[in-house]
Amino acid sequence: MRNIAFTDGASSGNPGPGGWAVVFVYEKEGKEFVREAGGGEALTTNNRMELAAALEAMSLAKGAGCSSLTIYTDSRYLVNGATKWINDWVKNGWKTKGKEDVLNRDNWEVINAGLKDIDVQFEYIGGHAGISGNERADDIAVAFSKEKKLQLFSGLLCDYQTKNIRLAALGGTRSAKKKSIKRHESPYSYVSSVDGIVFTHANWEDCEKRVKGVRGVKYKKVYSKQEEADLIAEWGNKKSTFTVRALQD
Repeated sequence: MRNIAFTDGASSGNPGPGGWAVVFVYEKEGKEFVREAGGGEALTTNNRMELAAALEAMSLAKGAGCSSLTIYTDSRYLVNGATKWINDWVKNGWKTKGKEDVLNRDNWEVINAGLKDIDVQFEYIGGHAGISGNERADDIAVAFSKEKKLQLFSGLLCDYQTKNIRLAALGGTRSAKKKSIKRHESPYSYVSSVDGIVFTHANWEDCEKRVKGVRGVKYKKVYSKQEEADLIAEWGNKKSTFTVRALQD
């Protein structure tokens, strides 16, 4: 069985107050356990908190006697840094290709050293995609960034609030999404994105008018208000996002 950890980082401002979190699932003496961990800093960045979470996950795994670990994260910065960039940074004396100093070098050096002690795989997962471990890690990280008190779990997996957490990590949520596409009920709405501006439409005809013949557009039918909100959040452009129920006018 491979031991897994969901990690996340959060900050209010960049820099600003931040928090990190780990949901660690592991096996020991034939039993499965879950341990949550979290912490925060008064002045930090989101990326530093992502790295702090990964470092804690690796430390927890080593402390539990694990020889391997899979870290699930919604941070491309962490995944790319640990799997693509770090070797070149080391060869170049911790300089980027542009000959600039690597940001957060202190954390990256510790991660690089830790990778020699434990076999770690980094897997990217979408944030706020209904994956229970990721959602819980996000709650913990945000709470610590706001200095809120939060009770952290440590005990048997069978006593944990989300007992199927391992299935979610292995793609259970993806299977559920595939099934939803095959449903036969009427769509709740249609969502389109053109040049980063998101609209919702009450029917396919209005959606088609907006996207037909336009390059680089995205559109999709959704079956609930929550599914619509999730897609808007995924496609929304931070600089300019507008949502409209229909385009009849």
